[in-house]
Amino acid sequence: MDTRCPRCESETVELGEKSLEIGVTRKDPVSIRLCGNCGMVFYVHIEKISKF
Repeated sequence: MDTRCPRCESETVELGEKSLEIGVTRKDPVSIRLCGNCGMVFYVHIEKISKF
């Protein structure tokens, strides 16, 4: 997973994780990240292993 800011390429910190709703029936796990340099808040898709 790329943890650099897409705007200024600085290091970022993780604020948390959330299931982002896409449409009516689908949810994808995302990481909410914050750039310390420019202050941009953005989502990064996370690949989670499904539990059996």
